[in-house]
Amino acid sequence: KKAGGGSLSMLLLLDRPSTNDGGGNTAYTLDDFDTSIYGGKVLQRIKLMQERGIEVTNEVLGKLGIPSPGKDAKEVKFKLQHIDELISLSDGQIVLNPKIRDQGLQPAIDSTLSVTRVGIGADNLAVPSSAAMRQVAARLRFDLAQATDIPPDDTTPAAVQQRARSKAWQSVLQQPWGTTRPYSDQIIALLAAAEGLLDDVFAGTDATLDDGQAKVSAAVEEVKGECGAAVAELEAEQQLSVQSKNAFKTALRTALGK
Repeated sequence: KKAGGGSLSMLLLLDRPSTNDGGGNTAYTLDDFDTSIYGGKVLQRIKLMQERGIEVTNEVLGKLGIPSPGKDAKEVKFKLQHIDELISLSDGQIVLNPKIRDQGLQPAIDSTLSVTRVGIGADNLAVPSSAAMRQVAARLRFDLAQATDIPPDDTTPAAVQQRARSKAWQSVLQQPWGTTRPYSDQIIALLAAAEGLLDDVFAGTDATLDDGQAKVSAAVEEVKGECGAAVAELEAEQQLSVQSKNAFKTALRTALGK
């Protein structure tokens, strides 16, 4: 303020209403969407889906962020509109998803919807994370989003591998409520997932996220014992040098029996 400027940091906790009215697999037609509630773009989208033979169900509407027709549609739309306006003004958002929580992932962060806008812009030098974190997690959101788009009945090798990679990412993100994890542990675990060293834990198996977390945690401890100097450098600099990365990868392969 004394320098003639200032900024305000504000954290908003919002309960985003569900766009699904719980009507199961109800299929809707264009006539079900009240023109006084749904805008022209939404109606055009519904019409296009119908013309292409796509069944408009609660699940489909939920993925598109469109409230299901019903007595609460107007209220849900009103709440979503104001939440979206607040999001547009923010530097980012973390979205917690009940479905992810029900799958056993803690914290239940929806990585495909959680974003940051810090550092966006050619003249902005601010960054939301460390150099090492950006290195190891560059594909995280993409891999998780890609896996959600795979049809459940797709059993091709590529689909199996993509699901395994998604579970590998999720397993290293596991962190029970109230616990902390050293920075170096996070980077090494994410590196294991990024390099595909955990894929075979989940490919064609019934392994749980906790199984994957237990395996990678044990491997991280071995790596820290083998690469003490590299770990100290990582903690101090928060950067992942080529030498340190290669040392961690070698130690991870040994710890994971590769």
